[in-house]
Amino acid sequence: YPSITQGNAPTVAAAVRYTFDDPFGDAGKVLHPYAELGSWITPQEPLTLTRSYANGSGTSTGTGGTNATSWAEYGRGGLIWDATADDRLTGYGELGQQYMSFGGYSETSTASNTFPATVGAGLLRMGVARIGGLWTHKLDDLFDEWGKVPVSITLAGDVAQSFNVHSGMTVNVAG
Repeated sequence: YPSITQGNAPTVAAAVRYTFDDPFGDAGKVLHPYAELGSWITPQEPLTLTRSYANGSGTSTGTGGTNATSWAEYGRGGLIWDATADDRLTGYGELGQQYMSFGGYSETSTASNTFPATVGAGLLRMGVARIGGLWTHKLDDLFDEWGKVPVSITLAGDVAQSFNVHSGMTVNVAG
């Protein structure tokens, strides 16, 4: 398969979250389970694909370009913990699907690409399982001279695993 380089097209995202209030009977209401459904899309993003191959006397490289649209939908469940008045920890698990629809393209025959490829339009699809966490710290006290401006910093991290990967890419090479 070729390596893929995507451009910088804008991404649009939307999510709906329901947070449960005080389900554990905590007087301080510090633990909050939540459920979230979300989606994102990056339409008509420039896409450059590069492949290297053995040509019998060394290595050749073919390059082509097209547009792609990437999108995903997911379901997430997690737990929010208000550890202190200024610190919030969040952990979650997520299952979703990610897609990339791309147009076809043809490489140009050159001295460095003696066997150009023609790639048909297709759809790449995969399931994604993810676990992650966030730490949010309020910085409101640092900005008191501006009035009560809500300012915070969030550090986030997660680990993801793809599964059920289906590639709809078809490639024809002359010769």
